[in-house]
Amino acid sequence: MALRGDLGLTGVPLLVRYLARERGDAHLELEQGQAQFSLDLVGGVLHCLPPASSDRRTGAISGRVLDQLVQRGAALREEVSPQASPLRDLLTRRGLGRDERRASIQDLLTGVLGANAGTFELNFRAPHARLQRAIEGGKTIAFQVPELLREASKRKPTIRLTTPGPSRGVEGAGEGWRVFLEVATVRRLNGTFTVLRGSLRHELLLVDGVAHAGATPLPDRAALCALLAWGGGGFGFVPRRSKTPGPALEGGLLEELAAQAASWSSLLSLVSGPSAVFAFTSVAAESESSQVFGLDLVGEINGKRSLRELADNSPQAVLEVVRTIADLVTLGFVQRVL
Repeated sequence: MALRGDLGLTGVPLLVRYLARERGDAHLELEQGQAQFSLDLVGGVLHCLPPASSDRRTGAISGRVLDQLVQRGAALREEVSPQASPLRDLLTRRGLGRDERRASIQDLLTGVLGANAGTFELNFRAPHARLQRAIEGGKTIAFQVPELLREASKRKPTIRLTTPGPSRGVEGAGEGWRVFLEVATVRRLNGTFTVLRGSLRHELLLVDGVAHAGATPLPDRAALCALLAWGGGGFGFVPRRSKTPGPALEGGLLEELAAQAASWSSLLSLVSGPSAVFAFTSVAAESESSQVFGLDLVGEINGKRSLRELADNSPQAVLEVVRTIADLVTLGFVQRVL
């Protein structure tokens, strides 16, 4: 989970504008009133993928299996009505030409992006294989986010939305830190921001989007950064206005934490985790690595020590050690053996 919570705090426009600007890959789930939407952004472009005709299987089928399929189909229709997923309904509706379908979807998305009530879940991930193949084959219906946002700003959304609950907040981890902090600055949010790791909780206050000390003193910068080690640090935010905020935090502290949280998310996709063990792919790779990265860390990589042991034995910060291993993996100098 990267970022989820109340759209009344973040708004769809700010979420998708961030993804478009960063050219990010992400999957966004929205629930607005009774309507549900599932959106895929690849390189910051919104892609809608119609179901492939090849998904329909042909051939002989037994009466028992046919009966099971009919029953399952009836159950699915009861669980999710077509009206609950209007985007999917437009993508699967027969009899629409591509231009007509595209225009209808654009109208719908304009209304969705113009709304800022409901709930959302945003996951940063590469597109699944079928979507990637469809994009490469030019088979998706693609929309540029800036154009949709401009249209959304010109008219009111057509979907009737429920008012979000006042106590709902936002929570996240990884890349979600940076997205939320940007939203908090733009929206000038007020509330309690909590840094989380297991049972550890450290609270501070946001006042008009600026971080302030809370009722209890925060740990120092190094201790806060340690909370994020190995991708374990998340956050939560609950909107409320404080009458007695403490002094403003030193500039850039939250932004630094956000950058580290995002770094851990990407690095762990390369190195797996603290228990992973790496070895050099060849003697030549080890020799070249020592020239580029120095002997201190390179000399410790022997196919037996775990990544955590390498970090514990290094005078460098844990994040820097993991970055070096990730670079070695990317260059093909080392490979995971355990």
